[in-house]
Amino acid sequence: AECLLFFSMQHILLISAYTNLDFLLEQLKLYDNAIDFKIYIHWDKKMFSPNILQALSSHKSVKKVLSIYTIYWGGHNLLASMIELCRCALYDLENEGNPECYIHSISGTTIMLRTTDEFKAFFCTHRGLGYMEYFKLPSPNWHEGGLKRLTLQHPLDDLNIRESQQARAYSEYINMQECKGLYRPLPPGTIYGGGCWWSITRDMAIYWVQHYNDNNLYERLKNTFGPEEIHPQTILLNSPYSKNIKNSSLHYICWDYGIRGTPALLENFDLSYMIQSPNIWARKISTNTSDGVTTFYNWFYTLPPLDLQVKVDDKQSLQQIKEYLLKYSLRCPLLGVMDGLMGVVVYLSCYGKVCDDKRCTVIAKNMFDIVVNQRKNIATADFNNGTIGIAYSIAWLCHYNFIPFETNYEEVLSNYDSYVIKALENKEFIRRVQNPFWNKYYNLTPYLKLRNLYNTSLRKDDNANKLLQHSRQNLFKQSIGMAGVAGMGYNILRSLFSKDIPPFIF
Repeated sequence: AECLLFFSMQHILLISAYTNLDFLLEQLKLYDNAIDFKIYIHWDKKMFSPNILQALSSHKSVKKVLSIYTIYWGGHNLLASMIELCRCALYDLENEGNPECYIHSISGTTIMLRTTDEFKAFFCTHRGLGYMEYFKLPSPNWHEGGLKRLTLQHPLDDLNIRESQQARAYSEYINMQECKGLYRPLPPGTIYGGGCWWSITRDMAIYWVQHYNDNNLYERLKNTFGPEEIHPQTILLNSPYSKNIKNSSLHYICWDYGIRGTPALLENFDLSYMIQSPNIWARKISTNTSDGVTTFYNWFYTLPPLDLQVKVDDKQSLQQIKEYLLKYSLRCPLLGVMDGLMGVVVYLSCYGKVCDDKRCTVIAKNMFDIVVNQRKNIATADFNNGTIGIAYSIAWLCHYNFIPFETNYEEVLSNYDSYVIKALENKEFIRRVQNPFWNKYYNLTPYLKLRNLYNTSLRKDDNANKLLQHSRQNLFKQSIGMAGVAGMGYNILRSLFSKDIPPFIF
């Protein structure tokens, strides 16, 4: 019965979009090839064109494309467009006999972290539950508790506060209201806030749409700030369905002090955290800044999960992991240590040495040379999947004689040393790297220690170690690197051959 339900349950995606058309079109291919996925899109009216309509409508998963509202950040029109999309989807479902389904609200810059089969299996297992971030207002999650979103007038359907002049006008208007004490009363009842991305059952969606203006809530939320982050929570958490709503959006979103955007534009550095998270989605992705994220996931969707048939600390597991990596790793588009080919090199090098597998050692050496020769093509400098992580891995493998320490490797490391020293002599770089996020991003301390390039002003960051240790947790599927399959194998090697395998991060 569960298998039949798995293949019969429909999934409706309500997508709010206004930019990054190429990225969205690439994502739609994933749903085109799946069963029971239907897409409803609202494209911002001010950015719409016949070419966009044609491009989106050409995908068989797309059932309707709307462009009714001009949407500015924080305005009421995003909520209006989401309700309209949901109404369209529910109307079509009613004509189809109201099949069991989930309705998901996502943005046009969202990527799915699982395959469509894994996605469907998750909601089959948890059927009847809704997923939505929520908290009662006022809440410390929002500035000053969030109530001024409601008590002040925010004319954000008419002002684009992404534009500096209009932002100044908006700020002056808000300040005027506060100075004169022009506060509106709060809507009646218990008010909830949260994120605007969620997954709910069809029955929950019907209730939301039918009761959208209870206590005049929809009308009262006009000229407020971010009502799409208040309206669905307030309706559903005050409904008979409240006990079936889990407090999670199922979205991986990175809030890193606003350094890379609010929220952050995700890049290769974030992949380890995205893959290890239990979430279904991640946002936000930009085709201009994501580097290898979309390329990686196009490959990752095709990567089968590692299915260990024996105890995780048994030597036979090491053989299974080796064969898995030999079969799949060379097609990985990433070269980095945590999710890419360099992580595989670390595991195979260690395995070849302690298990006396000369073939494995030779293959690891060949992979090592591939990474070294292509290192200049890497766009980012982060530890997880960028150049500093690769530099550290080269130094670690050579330092412990897992890879023959040849002259060209020392030349490569000397070049890295000079780059690092130059960075450490730059006061602006040192000031920047004191920020917790950038300290984690570069994670220079292990490399400095291994290469005797000490800089006591830098704090040690343990996130890479945490990723490595979490690689034991095979929640859905893992990357091939040290935050994934290679890391799982390395941890088993460490438990079995602790005298021969040193800590990778120290």
